[in-house]
Amino acid sequence: MRHFAIITILLSLLLGIPFAWGVEQQHLLAVGEKAPDFSLPDQNGKIHHLSDYRGHVVLLAFYPADFTKGCTLEAHVNSEHVKQYHDAGLTPIGISVQTQASHKAFCETYGIRYTLLADSKGEAAASYGVLGAPFTGQFPKRAWYANPAQSAKTYYKLNPGSAIGMAKRVTFIMGKNGRIAYVDDDVNSHLATCATDWINWAKAHKALLNAK
Repeated sequence: MRHFAIITILLSLLLGIPFAWGVEQQHLLAVGEKAPDFSLPDQNGKIHHLSDYRGHVVLLAFYPADFTKGCTLEAHVNSEHVKQYHDAGLTPIGISVQTQASHKAFCETYGIRYTLLADSKGEAAASYGVLGAPFTGQFPKRAWYANPAQSAKTYYKLNPGSAIGMAKRVTFIMGKNGRIAYVDDDVNSHLATCATDWINWAKAHKALLNAK
């Protein structure tokens, strides 16, 4: 088994295929599959269960890290469209592996107006198949903990219960029946218009989202 892993890594490097160090290969959930439940705190410490949203259309947006450029842009875009989300019958929820404290600081700094969930152990990200490789450099300012100069290697060593990787930027839309109706694994290609694109998709697929 060890030899197979080594061969896999070498082939990945030779062929230029990204390899997630320390992260097992996962199954990215597909349309039609039941969305896994979770129990996670938001930026204010309130616990959310996905099962509590049964009967609602949920937009669950996984993202890599608070305070990073792309994630800040996505948060701004989603915040600007909160009313449009609700008018379209969508409940937007962001989720990443940062702590509740990091999410709270992120929300307060940029005026984020929707729920962010702290999947600090990475279990939800793994269950949806979007847990990526561990971060290897220095964390963004105020993300995860109070010392942004500390290396990722040191952080993971001091916090063995933390997620072994970062969430990939993937968005799922779950219908009222609790099943996945839409998967967007290329959010980076339309960050500036992602909210409008998701809202328009939801409006065009109301029957699918309302299915029992």
